[in-house]
Amino acid sequence: MNDIIQGMCYIHSSPFHSHGRLNSSNCLVDGRMLVQIADLGLWPLRRRYLAFLDPEAEEAEIRPLLWVAPEHLREPMPVNGTPKGDVYGFAIILQEIVSRLPPYHDNASDTRTVIREVRKGLNPPYRPVVESGSCNLHVLTVMQECWSEFPEERPSFELVRSRTRLLIKDFSGNLMDNLLKRMEKYSSDLEELVEERTAAFMEEKKKSEELLGQMLPKAVAEKLKRGEYIEAETFISVTICFSNVMDFAELSAKSSPLEIVNLLNGLYSLMEGIINEHDAFKVETIGESCVVVSGLPIRNGTRHAVELAKISLKIMRAMDRYHVPHRPGERLLLRFGMHTGPAAAGWPSAKVSANPNANLPCLSESFRCRGTENAALLHIRGHRQHCQPYGVEWRRCVALMLIFYPIGT
Repeated sequence: MNDIIQGMCYIHSSPFHSHGRLNSSNCLVDGRMLVQIADLGLWPLRRRYLAFLDPEAEEAEIRPLLWVAPEHLREPMPVNGTPKGDVYGFAIILQEIVSRLPPYHDNASDTRTVIREVRKGLNPPYRPVVESGSCNLHVLTVMQECWSEFPEERPSFELVRSRTRLLIKDFSGNLMDNLLKRMEKYSSDLEELVEERTAAFMEEKKKSEELLGQMLPKAVAEKLKRGEYIEAETFISVTICFSNVMDFAELSAKSSPLEIVNLLNGLYSLMEGIINEHDAFKVETIGESCVVVSGLPIRNGTRHAVELAKISLKIMRAMDRYHVPHRPGERLLLRFGMHTGPAAAGWPSAKVSANPNANLPCLSESFRCRGTENAALLHIRGHRQHCQPYGVEWRRCVALMLIFYPIGT
């Protein structure tokens, strides 16, 4: 529509002054989807339109009269037409654009009958049927004004252009340019969407990697991210530490589930902060019990016993400042047990010589860390650490165990 209006404005301001044969067949679309108005000029070679219908005229001869203004159907039209006649032809083309149907398609009359009715100048005039809801109300108003029965009431193309400018303000240029702009906008929107989704994906990936790093040793997590196979390994000497909360069953019976969850969350957050400061790895937490190991998967010589002893002592000191959140003034009573020995570890599980150690927290007192003889020897040897002998315990499966308390430097 905009291309036709622009083209007719140019023709009417040129020496041609008018087109004379404006209809949809003369509006051609070029390779850039731009409408070009054809069949202009060469008037001396053209014969006049039939002012009166020839009974023997064929359909192809009289069909162009559907776009001819009624005043030119009643009297012979100048061979070059008139500007007001072009406006009438544009109105019929506009009806075709809106309805996407041939002119007078819904009038249920043949071409000859339509031309006779238009020529009569009825009141209201005989025009194509256009439903009010089929197009913009402003477009319908312009269409009706352009096919007015009286030429002087029809607007010029300059006026039509100014009145339709608001409708096409977002569609400057031809259809191809608008399509390219729209594709560029879609491409830009798609790139933004891809960036947003990529950022969201990277954020989720970061969270999953952080979660994986919390579940597994860093070295193992890095290998899994690279898709490498994790082979089981044998470690000659590692230290494992168990810890639990004394009288936890009694505390649980007096607390709600949510209070217990908040309690354990705060406790394990405190413990993990201390564990992360040392060469150790939290294997798992089960209820109120926590298992920490040092010396695997990265071997650290004989420092594993010292690392876990330091962790145990630090946690016990930190518990002086930690109170049960829902029971102000009440402290948690933690106890620890350590054992040093060989281990076999791999993914997805690890097997360590934990039997002696698993019993140690049960034997220990609150705010005490019990260690077996192996752990005590490594704790003392070469690291200037001190252990206090506790005594000898008889334990099933391991017979006599020498028990020590690490007390620091």
